[in-house]
Amino acid sequence: MNRHGVERAAETGLHRRNQSVEQFKATVHDTDNRLQQLPQQIEYKPVMFNKEKAVVNTADLKKIEEKAKLLTIKENNLVNLEKQENEKLAAISDYSGYKAKYEEAAAECEKQAEIIKEKDAVIEAQESTIKEQAETIEGLNNFKRMAYYLIEL
Repeated sequence: MNRHGVERAAETGLHRRNQSVEQFKATVHDTDNRLQQLPQQIEYKPVMFNKEKAVVNTADLKKIEEKAKLLTIKENNLVNLEKQENEKLAAISDYSGYKAKYEEAAAECEKQAEIIKEKDAVIEAQESTIKEQAETIEGLNNFKRMAYYLIEL
C-alpha cells in the first residue's frame, strides 16, 4: 500500500460487527448524546433568482453531515443489536429443543438399560437351567454306562 501511495483510513467507528449487545447499546447511547449536541435547525438564505437553491454556512453544512453520519451509525447499531438479540433468542430456542431431545434420549437409554438387565437375568436363569440339564444328562449317561456295564457282567 505504501508503494502505491495509499494510506489506511483512520478508524471511523462505522464498522462494529464484533461488538457485544452492551457495547452496541453504549454506542447507541453515545450517538444519541452526540446528536443532542448538534443544532436541530440551521440558518439558510435563498439564492437570488433560484427558488430551489439556498446558501448555507460551511460550519452548518459540516454539522448536517455529522448528524447524518451519526444517524447512520445509530441505525446500523440498532439493526445489529436487533440481529444479535434475534440470534440469542434462536440459540435459546435451539438449546431448549436440544435439551428436550437429550432428555428423551436419556429416558430411552434408561429404558434400554432396564431391558438389558432383565434380559441378562433371563440369560443367567437359562444358563443355570442349561447347567442343571447338562448335569442331569451327564448323570443319566453315567447311569446308562453302569447299566450297560452291569448288563455285560
